[in-house]
Amino acid sequence: FASMRCGYGFMLTTQQTLQIKTVGSTSYAIYTDSDGTVHYFEASEYIPGEVGEGSTTYSDTDGIGLTAVDPNSSVFSSEYEFFEEMGFGYASSLILKDQAGNCFLFYNGLPTVFLDKNGNLVKYLYDTTSSSGTTWFPESTGSQLRRIVQQNALANGAYTADIPVATLTHNSDNYLTSISSNGRTVTYTYSGVYLTSISVSEYLN
Repeated sequence: FASMRCGYGFMLTTQQTLQIKTVGSTSYAIYTDSDGTVHYFEASEYIPGEVGEGSTTYSDTDGIGLTAVDPNSSVFSSEYEFFEEMGFGYASSLILKDQAGNCFLFYNGLPTVFLDKNGNLVKYLYDTTSSSGTTWFPESTGSQLRRIVQQNALANGAYTADIPVATLTHNSDNYLTSISSNGRTVTYTYSGVYLTSISVSEYLN
């Protein structure tokens, strides 16, 4: 996260990653969770798709109830087809799914779209504050998170307009300087590479 620094010893819960890597001759999905713990997922199943060759799933070896899915080969279930229909294509993407049916799309290794079991969305906008098109997808793990928005599912299949969740700012050295949410701003101060203080503004009327 060279473009999203928080000082030595600190990280945001949004700084998760999910990537496929080969160790020796074995392919793993490697998930770094929100507290920095690294989980290795072993390839567990080859799911035949409706078209093409199908997709591979990776099951966690720690018993935390998560499954990583590489959907690049085909469309094989409604959860993954939804992402494609919304414009979140399969190229460079992986999906993390829990036992409750919530899905987290990772694009180029970074969290990009969270889809809960009720169909509501949370979008993570990189290098821009606009969620139009796909320009907010992370180009690489060097992309910088700028804004988080929510869209709630409506009964007619449409979605609400963006509901602001948080806006993040960084300085010229790519260190996080503030997070604003619901009228409150948290400010971060550094001395070199070390986080030295965190201050919270009062709620604004």
